[in-house]
Amino acid sequence: MRFTSKFLALACVLVVGLAYVSQADAQLVGLWEFEDAGNLTAATIGSDLVLTGSDAAVAGSGGPDTGASALDLFSIDVNQLPNIVPTGGGFYTVPNAIGANGGGARTNAFTLVMDVKFPGGVPGFIALAEFDADLDPASDSDYFLDEDGANDRIGVGSEGYVETVGNLGTDWHRIVLSVENGVKRTTYIDGTDLGDHDLGSIDGRWSLDGDFEVFLDGDLGEEELTYVSNLALFGSALSANQVANLGGAGRQIVPEPSSMALIVLFGLGLSATTRRKR
Repeated sequence: MRFTSKFLALACVLVVGLAYVSQADAQLVGLWEFEDAGNLTAATIGSDLVLTGSDAAVAGSGGPDTGASALDLFSIDVNQLPNIVPTGGGFYTVPNAIGANGGGARTNAFTLVMDVKFPGGVPGFIALAEFDADLDPASDSDYFLDEDGANDRIGVGSEGYVETVGNLGTDWHRIVLSVENGVKRTTYIDGTDLGDHDLGSIDGRWSLDGDFEVFLDGDLGEEELTYVSNLALFGSALSANQVANLGGAGRQIVPEPSSMALIVLFGLGLSATTRRKR
């Protein structure tokens, strides 16, 4: 009877633990880790990124995060509009598998995670994301990093900025934008809450209409050399605790369900062995 109770208790831990991991993973609709230098756009979860222009393999942030991609200033030949004709640099189009949510016709609840480094520092505006995916050269990007005096700031004028703590310098950082339009929209760096942007509106500027771009400024010019070592898209607005658990740049974004399972299974086996020896 004593063995049966222990076995059932450990089995419950296994079931609850695996259910928790599955619930966390279910929100993660896209993950790109840039570990394959020969195929930088390959997806770990979801569909591959689409590259316009060119990218290059560089070293990641260290430890298990060995690989990253470098994207330089992207430009087009304005004489060839409306066709996109690369003349240098590149950007990624991120597939959005979330669909309409948050009460609108577009994706209104999501979380974007990016591990980035700016080797040349932050001399001004650097485009991080353009959410419309229209590639309109007259369209400004939607989410910027900007050096503005004593602190850097992140956001865009119409949706509100939040300030970083000091300047980001040239180190690796994990930037997280958690969006629930009309409710709460927050930027985090390395798990630290920088504060809330404006609430925004359903189907407004910070909503996704299908796929979107990262590291592209639609009207060009507000870009810099950018290294990216992890990129992730969640289908919900992560909470402050969930973002804090993601930690800083290079930390594993996907929990290892096998680790939890192995620990519990080891406990089950140990209990069974103990029982047999009695």
